[in-house]
Amino acid sequence: MFMSAFDFKAFQNGTSLDTAIYTDNPQGYDGEAQMKTIKKGVKQTVQVAYVLSDQTSPVSVEVSDLFSGSNKITKEFTL
Repeated sequence: MFMSAFDFKAFQNGTSLDTAIYTDNPQGYDGEAQMKTIKKGVKQTVQVAYVLSDQTSPVSVEVSDLFSGSNKITKEFTL
């Protein structure tokens, strides 16, 4: 499962963002994708929604190995 293998965090203006929970998913959003079990070597697209602190500041996302904390990947997204 994606959530059991990786630790992911999002930040805006240097502050961590809370995950968003939808009662009705927006069109194209699959909040359940991160809960699917996949076999080694298979790719899975995962979407995670966050509550933004504002609508203009970039969002920085960090993903790392949950067990060792190594192999951190950081990407900044411009809104």
